[in-house]
Amino acid sequence: NSSEYSMGQWMSFFWRSEANEELTDNFGNRQNDVQMDKMKKEPSGLGDDDFLSHLPDLCLVEIFQHLTRKDLYNILTVSKRMTPFYSNHYLDKVKWKTGNLTLFQTERGYGFELLVCCDEYPWVNPINHDHDLLWNYSCHYEIYKNEDGAIIEKKNVNGSLRESSFSCRHDWFVPDQFFSALFDIQCHHEVKYLVIIDIPFDTPLFISKLQAALAGHKVQAVQCMKMPCSTITNANRMSFAQMCKNASRIDLRQSSYLNALINEEFLNQIGDSGLQELWNEDLRPIDAFKHRFSVAKTMLPCLIRIKSLYLPTMILDTNWVAELCMMYIDARKSRSRNIGAWQFSVDQPITSQMISQRIRPTHYEYKTSLGDHRDEQCEHFIIRKRDRMSASIHSRNYPVNDDQQLHVVTMSFDVENFEW
Repeated sequence: NSSEYSMGQWMSFFWRSEANEELTDNFGNRQNDVQMDKMKKEPSGLGDDDFLSHLPDLCLVEIFQHLTRKDLYNILTVSKRMTPFYSNHYLDKVKWKTGNLTLFQTERGYGFELLVCCDEYPWVNPINHDHDLLWNYSCHYEIYKNEDGAIIEKKNVNGSLRESSFSCRHDWFVPDQFFSALFDIQCHHEVKYLVIIDIPFDTPLFISKLQAALAGHKVQAVQCMKMPCSTITNANRMSFAQMCKNASRIDLRQSSYLNALINEEFLNQIGDSGLQELWNEDLRPIDAFKHRFSVAKTMLPCLIRIKSLYLPTMILDTNWVAELCMMYIDARKSRSRNIGAWQFSVDQPITSQMISQRIRPTHYEYKTSLGDHRDEQCEHFIIRKRDRMSASIHSRNYPVNDDQQLHVVTMSFDVENFEW
């Protein structure tokens, strides 16, 4: 386990294990002393007991890939023999952790900014006036066309590109040099948080190339802001889903053009991931109705893993609501407050009779705030008896045209904290 051993401990452990290993000849005689004497006589320039440096490069790579990037940085000071291993491409999967990557469109082109906040990083960047967080490393990159149409690249490490700005849109594609620069900087730096600003989602091959550039990175949060899009192709949708495969949070609230991005196929792609939060744009009822989609009941076991789900475009069968609440609560054993919240739509209005007849009375009880209110305005509560963990259900009906409505359901899960 690389987290348990430092670079020095690894070397010490390896030296001791090699020195204590009994070498025998064909007659079974011990040869440790003979072997060590030979090594001392070799004019290799290595230490007398330096067993590690006598290993072939492939053996050292096999050892070093179990270390952290900080350990690999420390081997730079060991010897000239060890120095090249820090940049060995076979060790690129060992990265500095907690990288924050922002991609954006500028007035003349495109750019990205990578900030690394990692306690293990060997130095702290003293120039961080524009951010509240103290980062250890920053890289700013921009590519644009000058007045003659020539492509210009600018890069600044631990500084900033003051000329860069989020500005008016242009219609030229993201060039390959952008992804090459992105790939180079990510060789040794992990991308944990990804933010995309202003870049059109349907820019040819942008999403697929970005997904390829982030292959091997476990991106935990993805946020899209003001990303225009005229058409969402299935290829782009699947590339985006693959990019978000390991994400615990997907936030599309500031990209109204992407309200058609999430559908049943997208949810199927990320269904087995560790997604905890999925937020779509806060749409007008007529827009949510326009982009609505239905999911099969077989999706429910995957959906209940999501703690917070804001997806009014997703239409569920009203008869599933009570079962969905009980499945969600059954999957949570904690009594912590504010367990989660959901918003989605159903195919018909919810009634108290519809909920009460579908709960499991042995383990759950049903309550309502019906009183003198109309059934469609009341709040429903499904409460687990053994620990009072509860789901509150509230529905609203929005007219979208002369004869159709959008039935939006808001559910929140908590430990019961109200008096009856």
